[in-house]
Amino acid sequence: MISSVSEKLYNSHGPELRRALFSLKQLFQDDKDLVPEFVASEGLACFIKVGAEADHNYQNYILRGERQDNNM
Repeated sequence: MISSVSEKLYNSHGPELRRALFSLKQLFQDDKDLVPEFVASEGLACFIKVGAEADHNYQNYILRGERQDNNM
């Protein structure tokens, strides 16, 4: 599941990326066990790469996701 999440983030752009990031945030809130699994699967590197390539308006969603990672 986690690899498909990263793949979705890498392949999404614009509003689709925003929806994917929001969905990921919801998943993290619903299942706290996914956070360490995401981090162990290079999830933070995924956030960094997607954030560097994303429109600056979507970087806020990425930062929210990273905060979700760090709070768990």
